[in-house]
Amino acid sequence: EACYSAYNCSKCSGTYKLTLVKRCAESCGVGQSDYDPQQPNVCLRCKDPNCANCTAGANNCSLCGSPYKLTLDVKCALTCPAGSSDYESSKPNTCKACVIAHCDACSSANNCTNCSATFVRAPNGTCVVPCLPGFGYYPTGACGPCPLHCSECSSANVCTKCSADYRLVNSSCIAPCPAGTSDYSDPPGLCQPCSLNCLGCTSASTCTKCIPGYSVFGDPAGVW
Repeated sequence: EACYSAYNCSKCSGTYKLTLVKRCAESCGVGQSDYDPQQPNVCLRCKDPNCANCTAGANNCSLCGSPYKLTLDVKCALTCPAGSSDYESSKPNTCKACVIAHCDACSSANNCTNCSATFVRAPNGTCVVPCLPGFGYYPTGACGPCPLHCSECSSANVCTKCSADYRLVNSSCIAPCPAGTSDYSDPPGLCQPCSLNCLGCTSASTCTKCIPGYSVFGDPAGVW
């Protein structure tokens, strides 16, 4: 509609937009938008260099260039800040707030995947203060006693971590196998004998630790 020279437009006609290179186009290029109501259809640069579109203003990004994510304060960052995640598939690379208190990252607004320091994730996806040793969070979200010899659990019958010197077998804690035996075969937890002069093993014929005066075959540290 108007120009400075044959190759430099100053005003475009109709709905065409004047780009940063003084050309007329149907839309502004990447990193620019016609956000100034005082200059309709004039493309202006977004302030954030990683911003692809800023329809609300130079400092208010609406779409970031890949791989950057649009944060809650409409800035572009490589990762969502603590307390937010890009969990909405319909809005990829757009950070949304995690509703759960004390949550750093979430797979949905109400399901936390990573809790803040000093908090742990409960089975219901919330962030809670850790239970006392020997207690665990049940699916209800409340602390309850763990099974015998269990330090962490997810219910009264399901142990996830045993106390010192105990083994976790089928969600229960059992005493360690005596020297010279190992639970290397089915059923799990059943102690089976190792080979002669062997203290620990992974099978009846594979010794991992010998009695004093003997060493595992091929070990240069001792006799065999």
